Formats: sequence, C-alpha cells, structure tokens
Amino acid sequence: MKRFLLFFAALWLAGMSMMNASTCADLNAITGTVNNFSLEQVTVVYAKSPYYYVQDATGTTLVYKASYGLQAGDVVTGISGTAMLYSGLPELSNPTAYSSLTVTPGTAPTIPDATVAPTAADVNKVFWFRDVNMGNQSFTSSKKINLPGIFNGSTIQFRNAWTEAYPFDSTKTYDILGCVAIYNSSIQVYAADIQEHHETGFNPIVVGAEKPSTWNAMYLYAWANVGGDLLGGWPGTLVNVDSAGWAYHTFEGVSEVNYIWNDGSGIQTVDLYTDASICQRLVEAQPHSSSGNWTATTVECGSHATQPSDTTGHDTIPDPGTGITLGFGNAFAWDSVYLYAWDENQNPLTGAWPGTQMTLDSSQWAYKTFSNVESVNYIWSNGKNSNQAGARQTQDLTARASVCQAPDPVSSSYPFQMVSIECGANPDLVFDLSFEQALAVGALADITNPSYYT
Repeated sequence: MKRFLLFFAALWLAGMSMMNASTCADLNAITGTVNNFSLEQVTVVYAKSPYYYVQDATGTTLVYKASYGLQAGDVVTGISGTAMLYSGLPELSNPTAYSSLTVTPGTAPTIPDATVAPTAADVNKVFWFRDVNMGNQSFTSSKKINLPGIFNGSTIQFRNAWTEAYPFDSTKTYDILGCVAIYNSSIQVYAADIQEHHETGFNPIVVGAEKPSTWNAMYLYAWANVGGDLLGGWPGTLVNVDSAGWAYHTFEGVSEVNYIWNDGSGIQTVDLYTDASICQRLVEAQPHSSSGNWTATTVECGSHATQPSDTTGHDTIPDPGTGITLGFGNAFAWDSVYLYAWDENQNPLTGAWPGTQMTLDSSQWAYKTFSNVESVNYIWSNGKNSNQAGARQTQDLTARASVCQAPDPVSSSYPFQMVSIECGANPDLVFDLSFEQALAVGALADITNPSYYT
C-alpha cells in the first residue's frame, strides 16, 4: 500500500511540475517530450514563419510550426503545444490555433549585437552578428545548408533555415540577424536576415511621401532583401499624415529598405527601394491604373505638387482642360526638341516625321496640348534620324492623361527612356535615381511597340 501511494504521489508531483513548467526557461530545460505544455504570457522577439522566438522574464525560446502571423512586440497569452527536443533543440511544436490566443500589439524588443561566438547557453536567443566574413560562398534556394563564417575571430556555422538564396562576396563583410540553434550538440545560427556591413554603422533611413489627394490613408509595407516583413504583414502599418499632407517613417538598424506605399484599400505603388533617406511624390503611372501602378519621383521633403495653373518659379504650364498635355524637360540639354505624335488611327497630329520643333521656356521645358483626344502616341527627338550622328530619340510612348517627363540621366544609349517628374521642375535637380532604380520604381512611361525612325 505504501508503494502504491508513493507511485501516485510521484505522478501528482510530475503533473504539478508539468503545469508549473510554463516559462521560457522551463521549456529550454526539458530533457524529453512533454505534451500539453503551456506558456503563459510571452512577447514576440522575432517572427519569421514557421519560427517564432518569444521571451519572458526568464529568457527566450522557440515556438515552431505556428501559422500565427504574429509580429515582433506582440504580447501573447495562451500558447500551448508539445514541448520537445529536435536533435537537441528545445522547441514548442504543433502549437494551439491563433483563435485560442490573446494578442496585444506592443513595442518590438531591441535585438542585441553579439560580441562573442554563441554557446549552448545562447540557444534560442536572437542576435545581430556584425562584420561577418563569409568568403565567396553562396546560400541557394534549393536546399538548407551550413556555411562557415568568421565572426570576431571565431568560426560560426550559419544555416539558411528558410532556404533563401544569398551570394556572398569575399571583398565585403555582412551583418547577419541570427537565431542560435543546436543540432546534435553542434551550435549553428539560422540566418534570418543578411545585410552588407558598413563600418560607420547604419544611419536611420527616413522614407517620406506626400499623400495623393485621392487616397484615404497612407499605409507603408516594407521588407528586407533577405528577411521578413519590417512593418508587419500586408498592408503594413498606418502612417500618420502631418498637417502639410506628408507621411514619414524612420527605419533603424537597416542598410536598405524595399517598400510599397498603399491606401490600405487596394491602391498601391510598385515595389520601391532605397538605401538612404528619401522623400517622394506618388504619381499615377501612364496609362492610368486603379491599383499597383503608381510610381514615385524624388522631391524635396514637405514640398507640394505644382498645379497646372501655378507659374511660381517657372513659365506657365498649359492647362489641358479636357485634352492631354505632354511636357518635356530638357535634362540633357538637347540641341533641339521635336515632338512627333499620332492618334490611335495612325493619323499624324504634329505633321510628318520628325514632327513639330518645340520651343523651350526659360525652365528648359516644352509643352504641347492635344484637345478632344483620349490618348496620344508620341516620340520625343532632336529632329535627327537614328543613323545620324548625335541622334536623340525616345521609344514609342503612349499617354492617356497629361504627363510631364524627362530623359533618364543614365539612359544615354539609343533610344532614351523617359521618367515622369513634376511639371516645370529642374530635371538636373530631380534626378537622384539611377536608371536601374527608375526601373525598380516603375517610373517609366508606357512603352509600346518601338519603331525607331531612320
């Protein structure tokens, strides 16, 4: 009888122990599988599905295979599942459904910089490993592999746990956001985000945009080249619009940002990119699109779009009324500017090729208004054919609404690409974008079947 009572007492103590094992430190200390393991209140440190790293006052641990959509900073109650060791790595697997959780948004914890190579005591912690030399190796998307990297004089095994490709360059070093793991007693680091290292550290990147008058709100969705979302899932975070009609967001601890401005209701820009602070005006691309075809042009922060009747600082910009006005900014100081245009029935609108020679105003802009038309096909040139020395010519372009454009400053090979900018603006001051960046933001006019005139 005594042995029987001792047996049930042991079972009761084990059950009490399991019920009390609700901290992150308790999960990290398990030596076998524990069913119905429940974590009490935790804060999300880093989230990149299916890995969720959470912390409480006792430490940080891993919740695996959760389809939660949680974001860093979320305070969560109600996570439970199977506590287990995966080849030595403690984790909470097969967790309860999101509907069982209580989630309160909060401030994302600061991820610390590592100073030494990680040890077993750091398993399930998240660090920035700065200035890592990865040689000329490459992660590929075909499979998960480990690559050795030199960090602060020690060799660390970095693993592409999310099977994301990344080619390293031996002439550069990298900052790697790493989640410390263990596999059969060997320490490895899951590479969650990879960025080129800069000795001076990261300066804050401020992204600003003027809210279009037709948008009801300004949302910003952002992501890293390698890594998860920076501002949560789509449509991102709602950004406050100041009294001047501008929205700004500051990114800390990153060297580059991919982002999309949107109104939260289906209207958005194309994918944008920057590695420095930038302010932009959002422009509906040509032809008009109701959703993901807005582009962005670089402008002075806090400035306002020039209205068609505004003559401040430049000559008068024609008001097209019900027609279409085409504007050409002479960014390359072409020796002359001609406009050749035709309608949808191939009827010339400005005479035979090369069309009409345009007069440039004092701001080096030329304008032509077409009345009672729904669209205009056109080519800007300097009046020379492609086989003549010094020829300048764009591809075939189509406008279905008024547009002001200038030749891209690095698109100097024949034919020229055109970028939409503010009417009357000084093109030489506006162009901070390279041609590749202009392509990335989609700031090019609608290009149809090219037919270069010879």
